[in-house]
Amino acid sequence: AVLRYYVDAHALRVVTLTVSDTRTESDDEGGRVLQALLVSAGFSVVRHERVRDEIEDVRAAVRRAVSEG
Repeated sequence: AVLRYYVDAHALRVVTLTVSDTRTESDDEGGRVLQALLVSAGFSVVRHERVRDEIEDVRAAVRRAVSEG
């Protein structure tokens, strides 16, 4: 049997991350596209963050997002 789960996108808050040593706000096209797609699907995008491609920076960003609830 196939189990299918349906989630009310309006109930989910999303934080998006771009992990890159070179992207800036002006050239982060992937971040902009991801946010637009999520919003058009009904998700609430809380914020977008760019972090350096360093494991501790990524961990810290994920921890911040999780702590925001």
